Amino acid sequence: MRLAGWMACVLLCHVVSGVAEPEPMSSLTVSLELPALSAYVWRGQTLNDEAVIQPAMSMKWRDWRLGVWGSFDLTDEVTGKARRFSEVDMTLSYERAIGPVHLNGGCSEYLFPNQTAVVDATVEDGIATEQGKAVPGTRELFLAAAWSLGDTVEPYLSLNWDISEADGWYAQVGFSGSRSWPWKAETSVAVWLGYGARNYNRYYFGVDGSAWNDAGGTLSVGLPLRGEWTLTPAVTYSALIGDEVRPAGSDLYGHRDLTVGSMALSREF
Repeated sequence: MRLAGWMACVLLCHVVSGVAEPEPMSSLTVSLELPALSAYVWRGQTLNDEAVIQPAMSMKWRDWRLGVWGSFDLTDEVTGKARRFSEVDMTLSYERAIGPVHLNGGCSEYLFPNQTAVVDATVEDGIATEQGKAVPGTRELFLAAAWSLGDTVEPYLSLNWDISEADGWYAQVGFSGSRSWPWKAETSVAVWLGYGARNYNRYYFGVDGSAWNDAGGTLSVGLPLRGEWTLTPAVTYSALIGDEVRPAGSDLYGHRDLTVGSMALSREF
């Protein structure tokens, strides 16, 4: 199934790449990012409400991009031991700009090292024992389109289809905007609204039905540093919003909404 998923990913990238004529050969670029966050929230789900570091690296050649991202826990909240990776994601994508529209398609592999889930709990002679198993990884195909309205505002629509564990899709609509200032700082804002299909909601929330999942927004300021590095402080608010998703998510993940502060150091080579 994993091999089939990556084959489907390559096919999706080929479809996106065939929309326009290929560009001339360009050099390889490498992007690095090292953000520290007060918590880890993904699509409204609070996966860790304590501090994390989430390093990321991507390599882009022509319109192809290969990236790896990880969530490194500073406490024992998720894995039971501090200073371990609780998640590692790998993404292969193809990006193409056609006039004002930017297309991006590919696949992501989600791995959860050092995480276990309780599958059986018993009590004997007043002593509780638990049996667990490793949290299974999963994978998604994705396709996104963003429209450039002027120099600063971009509405977008994305669709992620989990082809493994969840076997369902999640869609997100939103927009991002930015403004540059005379001292070379750049202020950015983004807002979004997410919707999950029945299988997706059943897997992540135990909710049997399609529903709105989450909504949120981010405000960040990019500050240029020496050596072409950028320091970006940000604040993000995310909330579960569906009538059934919101209470179910609160029971499963401990929060219905959360505000996360972050500080990231990044550079492109």
